[in-house]
Amino acid sequence: MQILRFVTVFLVVFASQSMAADFRFGMAAYKQGEFEKAFREFRILAEQGNVKAQSMLGQMYSLGLGVAEDESEALRWYRKAAERGDMVTQMILGQLLAKDSTTVYEATKWYEKAARQGNRDATYILGGAYKRMDKLEDAVKWYRTAAKRGNPCAMTDLGILYAERTDGHENYRKSMKWLIKSAKEDHVILQFYLGDMYAKGRGVLKDYKEAADWYYKAASKGFPDAMERLGMLYQEGLGVDQNYVLAYKWFQLAWHESLWFSYLKSNITILKDKMTPEEVVKAEDLAKTWQKESPYADGYHRRCFDDNR
Repeated sequence: MQILRFVTVFLVVFASQSMAADFRFGMAAYKQGEFEKAFREFRILAEQGNVKAQSMLGQMYSLGLGVAEDESEALRWYRKAAERGDMVTQMILGQLLAKDSTTVYEATKWYEKAARQGNRDATYILGGAYKRMDKLEDAVKWYRTAAKRGNPCAMTDLGILYAERTDGHENYRKSMKWLIKSAKEDHVILQFYLGDMYAKGRGVLKDYKEAADWYYKAASKGFPDAMERLGMLYQEGLGVDQNYVLAYKWFQLAWHESLWFSYLKSNITILKDKMTPEEVVKAEDLAKTWQKESPYADGYHRRCFDDNR
């Protein structure tokens, strides 16, 4: 019996060491660009239940590395790793699902699992998720948690959320507290917020032209909320000449840059129906040019996230 127990323990240790070694071989092949070889290694390990291999398999299916690109297979393997409690994979899965309006609620579930494991990025994103769902108390809870941990974007969003609520002067005081903290980090937020004040006539006369100017300043620095609002003004011709090409451009950029603007996909589709094929091509070219040439492309939300990937 003692010998049997020893052999069992030896086999378990040997198997785990072998699995770790195989994963290292897979990663070495992956880093050298030998994707088909890496895929074979990861596939064997993933089917044996190796969480890291399952996550890597999801990534390879997602990017089409060493295997044909397959979104459903990518999600299947990401889910396996996420269900085993891998925090980083839970974040990745949340980001993929958040881009589609039909899977936003599932995305929120994975973000919350990651947040409860201590992922600070997920904590911030959850605030935005609950705000989009109009669950404002939950939004405040998660934004405040992220803001207290020093996340500048959470400070901003919490300040704006308090300002948008209409249940008392105390919220304006709280709003100013967090917006001032945020302003010390990045003035783009105040530019966006000034645009909002002019667009909604809060504390000033409603002035869409002035709103468009402020939205443009913030949008040009890569702030997705401002991109979305500027697109709306161009779509409706408020404060600017109606221009579907520019509306499409800013909607497309907002969707690309944002975390929770999945609904913009349908806005873009509706707008496209009102445009000629030539206008659509022009709008997409403008968006690609901005992404290629702007120093702010893909930059705004980087400062919101500080957990290791």
